[in-house]
Amino acid sequence: MEEAKMHVVIIGGSLTGLMHGIAIKRLGHDVTILEQHHSSTREGQAAGIVTMEHSHSFLSRHDLLQDQPYAVNCSSVQILRKDLKVKHEFQRPMKMSSWNVLYYRFRANFDGLESSYCTHVPKESREVGNAVYDQGKRASEVEVIDDKVQIQVEDTIKKSTSTLSGDLVLVSDGSASQMRRLLQPQLKHSYAGYVAWRGTVIESSVSDETRSIFQNKTTIHATEGGYVALYTIPGENGSLGAGKRLLNYVWYTNIPADSPELKEAMTDSTGQQHHHTLPIGKMSRDVWEKQRNLAHRILPPPFAELVDKTTQPFISAISDIDVSQAVHFGGKLLFVGDALMPFRPHVACSTNQAALNATLVEKLLAREIDLATYERQVLDPDGFDVVVALGNIGMIPSSNSLGLTVVSIDAIFLALSAIALAIRLNSRRLTGHRLCLNDYLALLAWVFAAALVSTAVSAVSQGAGQHIQHVNPTNIPKMLQGFAAAETTWILSNTAIKTSILHFYLTLFSVNRRFRILDFGLIGIVVLFGLGAILQTFLLCRPFAKTWRPELSGTCGSLVWSVIATSLVNVLVDISIIILPMPMIWKLQMARWRKVALTLTFGLGLIVCTITITRLAIASRLTTHDFTYDLARLAIVTDLEPLLGIIVACAPLFPPTFKAFKDHIRKPQSTGTSARGFAKMPTRSTTYLDRQTSSDSYPLTGMRSGRNETRVTAPGDRNTPTHDNDTTGTDQAGGEPREIKVKRGWEIRTDVPRYQKDETV
Repeated sequence: MEEAKMHVVIIGGSLTGLMHGIAIKRLGHDVTILEQHHSSTREGQAAGIVTMEHSHSFLSRHDLLQDQPYAVNCSSVQILRKDLKVKHEFQRPMKMSSWNVLYYRFRANFDGLESSYCTHVPKESREVGNAVYDQGKRASEVEVIDDKVQIQVEDTIKKSTSTLSGDLVLVSDGSASQMRRLLQPQLKHSYAGYVAWRGTVIESSVSDETRSIFQNKTTIHATEGGYVALYTIPGENGSLGAGKRLLNYVWYTNIPADSPELKEAMTDSTGQQHHHTLPIGKMSRDVWEKQRNLAHRILPPPFAELVDKTTQPFISAISDIDVSQAVHFGGKLLFVGDALMPFRPHVACSTNQAALNATLVEKLLAREIDLATYERQVLDPDGFDVVVALGNIGMIPSSNSLGLTVVSIDAIFLALSAIALAIRLNSRRLTGHRLCLNDYLALLAWVFAAALVSTAVSAVSQGAGQHIQHVNPTNIPKMLQGFAAAETTWILSNTAIKTSILHFYLTLFSVNRRFRILDFGLIGIVVLFGLGAILQTFLLCRPFAKTWRPELSGTCGSLVWSVIATSLVNVLVDISIIILPMPMIWKLQMARWRKVALTLTFGLGLIVCTITITRLAIASRLTTHDFTYDLARLAIVTDLEPLLGIIVACAPLFPPTFKAFKDHIRKPQSTGTSARGFAKMPTRSTTYLDRQTSSDSYPLTGMRSGRNETRVTAPGDRNTPTHDNDTTGTDQAGGEPREIKVKRGWEIRTDVPRYQKDETV
């Protein structure tokens, strides 16, 4: 069945509106674009634009001028020091164009406008809808009447008002959208704390040395509190000839909000103050002279030369606004492009976002996706290759409170886990036990956890914890490389501590064959999962270096799903480790309150399990368009998981140290204290259980190798128990032996004959 022809009205005729108009027109629908600018001629908008994946895809499908190049090919990105030495360079082929070139190209495709940029416009090869580009028109109000969207239109030339009806309305009137203020007044712009000074200089007007430095490369130089990025774009009328092209730069500097400096910079030569962009050609001469002087003081000579030779500079105050609602009036009005979700300019995503939005609207109208899918994808554009974008353009550094939180939490829990290990080892010393495999595994887990923390600290120093707009581009590859290292150390630390816990279980409940089988099986799962997770980390991108160098050819799997998968398996393993010893504990013949205490001790793993579930929840919401901020949120729970696991694994071995410390406080004269510690090293024939005649509590430690049982005189007996394994303590009046036998199977009984052998658990 043939789809009914629609009349679509687009509010805003810049690049976003034109791309949507072209796509919808090619579907056979009629399109009217309302543009408040009075003329089709749009001079003085030669701002550079980096075209990326979605822009290239859109042009390959819809551009009728395929034989006419529209961009300068850039081979690589270089970071220069003040002395012009290359600090870092990586290969990243890109296409650099300008607003002028794309505007006239899109106009040629939309309504056939001929210009000096596009002198010959080919005819459409198939039937398309009607296309109208109506200038001097501003939409002031919208409402739905009888299933149609009624738009009140102001004619800014004739100073009159009329009404236009449409089946669908797209709002693409930019980051300062008037329609957004009308329909979502709660959304407010917030100044980001810095501005972008922009300008272009024709290649032939600069020195040969300067031209050679910037030839076919994107060049970035960082300054204190800012940076400047430069690349080559097409020249007048889209010329790509050497010497006729333009060197385009963007210089970001910090200017405090509400400061006299900001007010002065945003006030034009006529005294009018601007809030977002001061248009080209209107900058105050005094303001620009100050900026030129600053350039000569802090920028390398080639950059200062460009600033000095700029005749038509302009400035934009960088601001943020919350992501707005994409769909209104039941799908009859859609926000798109910067009107929906404005990106800061250094992310280089605005044109790419517009192309992706146009593709999604095209799919929506072709019924390839439903409205709910459209809204979800347009608000969370996973298709953005922002990591690649960050290789092109950099960010302004800012305060990093989230990063500081990551470092603080890591430092605290790394110290706490070290203290827990120290207590564990001291308890082994007090009870006369040699260190066994589970102790060494716990120590190994801490070493890997310390390495994990070091990767987090390094990532924070590179900008993790800051929003992606603020991160220096040179740090992105290092941050991604660190993420791969962090994932590996996280897996190793978790594997070591989980295996340590399971081996500790074996020392407690080894007499039960069924338990041993389950325990060894779970150890096998933990080790195999660890190996598999490490392989997944190294094979996620092929080649592996593409993990931190996205410009390399190859393929990468989904980082988000990788983190989700490892977190999900970890949750299941943690739950299994917590449940495994519970039946054994509740079969012990001891007071119920003691069973509860043991259950709580071993159940401390639920804390780790909660952290793992939190990691899973954070991972499920990870997005690529602000991954540097999300990475820090993920790092907090990622680092906490093994660190808390170490503390939980050591907790059952705390009692001997705590008891010795308590005895030291209460009876310091009887504990054999010295200046070097609160308890002496026991002799090899003495155990902690042997000396504990004043209490009926028992430490959670395994039996010594070669000892089948240890006897402790029951409370109230006056006899001091001997330390020989075959001697039983009795009371002075004679009678039957009164003793407690603590067996390897953790079966605790009273009044058991001296030499009875019972392996029952």
